[in-house]
Amino acid sequence: MPYIGNPITSGENNSFKVLDDITSYTLTFNGSSASIVSVANNTITYNSHRFITGQRVTYNTTGTTITGLTAATVYFIIKEDQNTIKLATTYANAINNTAIDLTGLGTGTTHTINVAFDGVNTKFKATYDNGTKAQITRAAQLTLSVNGVIQQPQDTTSPTNGFGIDLDGVIIFSTAPANTDIFWGNLVANNFPTFDISDNTVDSFTGTGSLTAFTLSKEPANSQNLLVTIDGVVQYPSDNTNVRAYSVVLNVLTFEGAPGNGTDIQVRHIGFAGATSSNVTGFYGRTGNVGLTTADNVNVGIITATSINVSGITTLGITSATSLVVSGISTLGITTATNLTSQSIVVSGISTLGITSTTNLTSQSLVVSGISTLGITSATNLTSQSLVVSGISTLGITSAINLTSQSLSVSGIITFTNGPILVGTATSTGTASQPLQVTGGAYVSGSVGIGTINPSAKLDVEDNSASGYIAEFRQKHTSNSAQILIDSPTNGESRPVSMDMSRAGVLQWSIGQAYLDTNQSFHIATSTLQSGNTGSKLSITQSGNVGIGTITPQYKLHVVGSFAATTKSFVITHPTKQNYKLQHGSLEGPELGVYIRGRTTENIIELPEYWTELVDKNSITVNLTPIGDNRVWIEEINNNKVYIDSNSDIDCFYTVFAERKDVEKLIVEIEEN
Repeated sequence: MPYIGNPITSGENNSFKVLDDITSYTLTFNGSSASIVSVANNTITYNSHRFITGQRVTYNTTGTTITGLTAATVYFIIKEDQNTIKLATTYANAINNTAIDLTGLGTGTTHTINVAFDGVNTKFKATYDNGTKAQITRAAQLTLSVNGVIQQPQDTTSPTNGFGIDLDGVIIFSTAPANTDIFWGNLVANNFPTFDISDNTVDSFTGTGSLTAFTLSKEPANSQNLLVTIDGVVQYPSDNTNVRAYSVVLNVLTFEGAPGNGTDIQVRHIGFAGATSSNVTGFYGRTGNVGLTTADNVNVGIITATSINVSGITTLGITSATSLVVSGISTLGITTATNLTSQSIVVSGISTLGITSTTNLTSQSLVVSGISTLGITSATNLTSQSLVVSGISTLGITSAINLTSQSLSVSGIITFTNGPILVGTATSTGTASQPLQVTGGAYVSGSVGIGTINPSAKLDVEDNSASGYIAEFRQKHTSNSAQILIDSPTNGESRPVSMDMSRAGVLQWSIGQAYLDTNQSFHIATSTLQSGNTGSKLSITQSGNVGIGTITPQYKLHVVGSFAATTKSFVITHPTKQNYKLQHGSLEGPELGVYIRGRTTENIIELPEYWTELVDKNSITVNLTPIGDNRVWIEEINNNKVYIDSNSDIDCFYTVFAERKDVEKLIVEIEEN
């Protein structure tokens, strides 16, 4: 009995098919047609071609070749889509989508591209009835024979024996078949669609003007099992002989041309659907048992509630507030808080509280605790205990006037009214912010503490401020100025201890630590280290690494740039003689060279991969020393490989030299300054 919507059939007719011969497949096309060969896009178009990216093919023609190609030449396929290909010069270029530039059409209607068993290709498209693609998802759906031997099916894209399969009906042999191999194959069964209550669903998309591929919510049997519309206009699917609006591979719907920006795309999976409940049929774009989610933004009118409790919110902004209890919020901003009654605002556990205006506050109307920063622009007409602040690290009040008893309490500050305490003079030249002014010399027999009441040395200077210098020692004479600065911490970084040396008011050298240098290195610089380490010429890290030309040396001596020496040598502990050192000199030559050496029994010496960017390939030379009485010689040096040959089995030592190209060439003879 058929499913609803399917015709009655006597049996399934799409299984047990003989596969097309894949030992050799030739595509013949008109190379002079601009509708087939696109010079602008470097493509060749043929509906439902059988090619796969990376396949090695041979191009030929009886006419004039397409400009950019050569007749009877091997190329590699780049599959653009089911109907379009490009050609590449190498397998690597094909995989990286680097296509040959086609600059002109050919002549003649017989241009061919052939893919065959050649000992290189392992992937071939499974088709039957002269090009119909097999619908397979398991290797066991195929029976394949090579040279009369049935091949083992493996459900993998990397078979270790026999064959595997890939998407879109691709056969993958574990070993590339040769052109002399004899092949036959059967398709045991295609994949067939089934219908259940999940069918008849609709996928909706919006066109962008550039996107052509869209992922469906489920995998249809084929493109005929979809009803696709764009802005209500039904689209027709492509088939084996005609390119139309769209095609489907697995659950990916691909349009031949990108739908316009903002167009409404609907894809209906054809079948039947049965209701599973009698719940609502539409709510915020959802059906079935539905409810609000965190993705819903609900706009309503007025909400009336007995109380609103707010907690665990990062930022809360209130324009006008009365009778508000707030906790667990990192930032609270209130524009106006007026006519507040007893305990009307209770704030705790908030890192930052900003109130623009607080007026007409009554007893205990603002209680603040456990807050790191409190800023009040204006606090006026305050009565007894009207502002109670505790446990706050920073309190800023721009204006505080008409304060009554205990409305503002300050302690720990020396208070004076009319200028500083004067020592050694009767004339004040200071201000009230300078409580002690000394004119002339001073003698202190004990220890002097600045910033501390318990000095631990003859002069003990302490500072706990977030910025500013702890100490400055300056020679301000314009012809020979110098300074030593000790800075204080800021932003959690150690500020520098450094000494600047100047001549005629111009900085010459700065020695010490640098501003915001997290490595805590010692520097010698030509710009002040108070501004950072950008002018550092020499750096010494705490681990003992020394850098010249770098502020992050990775070695005991790390030089960025060139250096010169009369001789180059190293000294190490003698490996066999006690109480001796071993000293070796370095080989010198008129170039900045590198080399590798070793022993090989192969006919190819693989040069290091990094040599492609490190050395000049034209400077490569090779020394070969045969082991035994055989002869060895160099065939060629190409593609970062040295090819060698011998009159017998290869066994030799080798040394390969080359000159670096990543640096300037060495100037051998230089004139003395």
